[in-house]
Amino acid sequence: MYDFLIIGGGVIGCAIARELSRFNASVAVAESGKDVCSSEVRTGGVVCAARALFPYRPSAVKYAAAGEKMFRSYSAALGVTYRRTGCLYVCDDSFDAVRITDKCNSLGISCKTLAYDEALRIEPHLMMRNEKERYLYFPEAGLTDACEFVFALRENAEINGTHFYFGFEAEKATDGEGVTVISADGRSIQAHHVINCSGNNGGPVARAFGDLIYLEHAAVNCVVSKCKQPPRIPVFCGNRSVLPCPGDSVAAVCERVSSRRMVPEVIPYDGVSFEGPVELAFEPVLRYARLYSYAHGGDIIDRKGKLNGVRHVIGMDDMGITLAPALAMAVARSYSLEKRCNFISTRTKPVHVAALSASERAALVRKDKAYSSIVLASPPVTEGEVRDAVLRGADTIDGLERRLLHVGESGGARLAAAMERYCSDSGFFAKEV
Repeated sequence: MYDFLIIGGGVIGCAIARELSRFNASVAVAESGKDVCSSEVRTGGVVCAARALFPYRPSAVKYAAAGEKMFRSYSAALGVTYRRTGCLYVCDDSFDAVRITDKCNSLGISCKTLAYDEALRIEPHLMMRNEKERYLYFPEAGLTDACEFVFALRENAEINGTHFYFGFEAEKATDGEGVTVISADGRSIQAHHVINCSGNNGGPVARAFGDLIYLEHAAVNCVVSKCKQPPRIPVFCGNRSVLPCPGDSVAAVCERVSSRRMVPEVIPYDGVSFEGPVELAFEPVLRYARLYSYAHGGDIIDRKGKLNGVRHVIGMDDMGITLAPALAMAVARSYSLEKRCNFISTRTKPVHVAALSASERAALVRKDKAYSSIVLASPPVTEGEVRDAVLRGADTIDGLERRLLHVGESGGARLAAAMERYCSDSGFFAKEV
């Protein structure tokens, strides 16, 4: 029996698992997919506390403000790429700049109100659609790779003793000696405490545990494209946003729409340009839809369940990356556990040969010949990188591509063949994406 079982291997579930592993407690994570990070896409993660202000969400903004301040040191310890870029909000004439600025000051969130020419210096592609628009700049906001961040949380949690169970779809729970969670295929895991962090599936999991919690959903339709001059920083305007992505000159255009379905429909996008908060010329390379869940009223849920030991931490909307460090710390500390003396707080950043200089690459090859064996020429991927990704938890082609390639790139049969050499004994290996 574990001390803690976390349902859901997303950013919140993995962050809480890592924080709990700081203490003298046994921790497990049950994820319905074949890997963590199943709902994330490699469009970059915006770390911006101000997103909890539009509209205002009291609990969310408390954790977001703390999480934004923690993120630089938190990501550095995990070996995750993070750039403090700032973030720009374009607001209409109904916007109360003084009220928002005062609220930011009270929460410790850096905020500036800019004139159009000042905003244009920060983001040269910015468009003025009418003279009544106002521009809010949040200089402490930044960008990270959402998938890389979740993978890092998993790896660090595992190093500190957390066990991950994949393909485990929680169907019901019973109490007795602790809580027994039973999966759809009949497997069971026992724990003294169960924390539901199931994200978009958080409502059904809560109801399976006997708690009448319903989440609302919103679909975000995105177009990820290459462009000659990508935006410098994330720009938000109403339900639309434009943000830089990991990769060479790649940007994402996102539009939030209401959704009553758990699987949102992709809205076709056939244009080659986008008229919105910024003006960019696109070469569409990928379209997809992404789903976010949130609580009624917009704020997050942190609630005890009917079964003794069950807790629901769900309804994060699209702010999970920003909230994760502070929320996970608060949840872990709420159990008053004894700290471990041998917790490993750091994680070695994975090797990406394409990012190395010629001298660095030569030094690496002298230590390990696997980094000289080319699997893919464009983008360049070596057998050593494939091996490392498998050791870090890649059991599917999708998981491997998320770890090694940028959005819109595919490794094809050669990447699959290289992976199979290291995954032939894995029960979770699957060739299909």
